[in-house]
Amino acid sequence: MDIVDSDPGAFGAAWTLASSVQFALAGIERAYHWGTGDRNFANDDGLCSTSISPTKCNLYNGNSWLQATAAKYFGADAGRTTTVLQAPSFEKGATSVSGIAGWSYQNGTGDSEFCSLISVFAPEANQSNPVEVKLQFSLSQLSVTHAVKIKTTVFNRTTSTYDAIYRKAKTHDESSPLDSKWLAHPGSSDIYGLGEMLTTSGRHNIQDMYGADFLATQRSLFDTGEWQSVGSDQVSCSSKTCHLTFIAAPPSVTGTCLTFV
Repeated sequence: MDIVDSDPGAFGAAWTLASSVQFALAGIERAYHWGTGDRNFANDDGLCSTSISPTKCNLYNGNSWLQATAAKYFGADAGRTTTVLQAPSFEKGATSVSGIAGWSYQNGTGDSEFCSLISVFAPEANQSNPVEVKLQFSLSQLSVTHAVKIKTTVFNRTTSTYDAIYRKAKTHDESSPLDSKWLAHPGSSDIYGLGEMLTTSGRHNIQDMYGADFLATQRSLFDTGEWQSVGSDQVSCSSKTCHLTFIAAPPSVTGTCLTFV
């Protein structure tokens, strides 16, 4: 389409983490970024109701979700030392697996957490073949007799609000006359910001008819969930190491925390 865009959906989030790993490996400590998403999207009947927020609320892009999740997992308050991870790749243009991970030891509570944020990224946006991700980490300060629980959050084509808006608009257009289309570029499957992706009427209809639903979806994305029992197919441990295993398709970012109590 020859349109320059940071891709506010799953592709942009996975690319941001993958490229940030490459920056870190090259010795670059900071990179400028811009924009958080659509800053005037919609109100709803909950946290973003007009009685609480007179102005319309943000629809955050994938990069913002990534930054918020990384800060929650690895920010100064988390007290973690992070390690940059990159799986070996032997073919140009192949799906890459990379990210960051680290331990946090909760002094005085006896609890310890290991968290990871992993990008599965393919340079071709239509590539979606799943891969198995296996992450090995040491248990230098723990005994394997400790109980293990897991939290997982996933940002992908299914959970991304911008990808969901694209699908909603595409479904509408498939049964609508030409002069009432919602997608500004119906021949493109790329995800853009709302001003570029949607027609004027499409934007208004998405906000008026589905704004509250998409804000609710967005809030659920920023919630890392409750601790769950872990299955042997997810985590297996020996006396000194553990393996975390999951399946993910590009483009996606998977955040995982394990707690050893």
